[in-house]
Amino acid sequence: MLKIRKNTRPDIDTRFIVRVPVLVILMAIFAISASAAIGYFSYQKSFSYSQHVHQEIYLTEARLITSEARHYINKPQAEIIRHIIDYYNSIRKRHADEYLCVVDNNATLLIHTAHHEIVGRNAGENLLLDSDGRTLCSLHDLTTAEKDFVGNYISSSGEKQIAAFAYSKELDWTFGVHRKKKELLKEVQTSFMPIMKGFLFILLGLLPVSFAILFITFYIASQKRNKIEKHLQDMLHEKEIMLKEIHHRVKNNLQVIVSLISLQGDQQESEKENILFKTIEQRINSMKIVHESLYQSDDYTSMSFKKLIESLIHESIIAWSGKSQNIEIKTEISDLQISLNQAIPCALILNELIVNSLNHAFNDRQNGTIFISAHEGSTPGECIITFKDDGPGFNTADLPEKGMGLIIVDALIKQLKGTIESDTSKECLYRLTFMIEQK
Repeated sequence: MLKIRKNTRPDIDTRFIVRVPVLVILMAIFAISASAAIGYFSYQKSFSYSQHVHQEIYLTEARLITSEARHYINKPQAEIIRHIIDYYNSIRKRHADEYLCVVDNNATLLIHTAHHEIVGRNAGENLLLDSDGRTLCSLHDLTTAEKDFVGNYISSSGEKQIAAFAYSKELDWTFGVHRKKKELLKEVQTSFMPIMKGFLFILLGLLPVSFAILFITFYIASQKRNKIEKHLQDMLHEKEIMLKEIHHRVKNNLQVIVSLISLQGDQQESEKENILFKTIEQRINSMKIVHESLYQSDDYTSMSFKKLIESLIHESIIAWSGKSQNIEIKTEISDLQISLNQAIPCALILNELIVNSLNHAFNDRQNGTIFISAHEGSTPGECIITFKDDGPGFNTADLPEKGMGLIIVDALIKQLKGTIESDTSKECLYRLTFMIEQK
C-alpha cells in the first residue's frame, strides 16, 4: 500500500511574496521621490542663497567705493571720477559683464565703465524691480530718496541686470555696481554643477554621499563668503585708521598755523592789529577743534555737538582771557550728532558770535553773561541754536558797514542752507535754524 508522506514544510503565503516586491518598490519610489524633493529643494535654496551672497558682495563693494570717494570731495569733479575708476579697477578681478556707473542727484550718468560714450545721458527712467519682477521705482526716484538698493534693475537698453546702489551724502552721488542677470545666473548655475552630479547620485541611492556633498558645498560657500567679508572688513578697518590719521594730522597742521599766527600777533605793537591776529587765530582754531573732536569720536563721519561747543567755549575763554575773566557763559545743549560738513560752519559761526560779544558787549561793564543753547526743533532733524548776551545791544542802522564777522556768518548760514533771526535792540539775540544731515 502506497503511503503518502505528509508535507512538513509550512505553507507559504503567496500574498506576502507579492507584497514584499511592492513594498520594496514603494519604498524605493518614496526614497527616490524624497531624495529628488530634498535635492531639488536644497538646490533651489542654495541657488537663491548664492544669488543673495553675490548681491550682498556687490552692495558692500558699492559702499566701499562710496567710502573711498569721500576722500576726494574737495577735488575737481574730473579728478574725483578718475580716482573712483582707478579704485574700482583695483578692488578685485571682475567678470567682463560687470561695470560701475555713477549718477548725480538728477540721475545723470557721470561714470559708466562699460559704455563711456553714454556718459552725460540721463538714466532717471531706468526701473528698479522687486524679486517678483514688479516695478518698485525709477532710478531718479532712488537718487531723490537718497537710499541704498540691491536687486533687479532694467538698464537704458532694456537689459535685465542685478545692481547694487549706494548713496554718498558728501558728493550727492549714487554709486552702482552692475552685472548682467543672465550672466550671473549662468555663473551660479555653473558653480552648482557638482551639486547636480551629487543629485544624480542621490537618485541612484547614494543619499548619504549626496548629503555630504551638500554639506561640503554649503561649508565651502560659507567659507568663501566669510573670506570675502573678512577681506572687505579689513579694507574698511584700514580706511578707518587712515581717516583717523588724516584728521589727526589736519588738526596738528592747523595747530602749527595757529601757533605761527599767535607768534606774529604777539609782535604787533598796535592793540587793533593784535586783536585782528587773535581773531584770525581763533577762526583757524575753531576748525582745529572740529577735526580734534572727529578723530576722538568712534564715528569718523559725525561728532557730538555738545562736546564740540563745550570745547569751543573753553578755547575761546583761554584765548580771550583778558576780556572773559568776569564773563559767565551758560549753555543748554542737547546731545545731537552733527556731520563734518556742518560742524565746521557751526563752529565758525559760534566763534564769530562769541568773539563779537567778548570784544563789544561788555566794554563798559565788569561782568556779563552769554547764553548758548542747541536743541532739536519741532520738525524731525531740525536744529535750533540760540545765542544771547546781556550787553546793551545796538542799532544795526548806526553801523557804517557790515563787519567781516557778520559777512562770514551770512556766508556760512548759506552753506548750512539755514536761516538766522536776530534782535539787537536791547540785548544781542541770534537764533540759527538748519536741518541736520542724516546718515
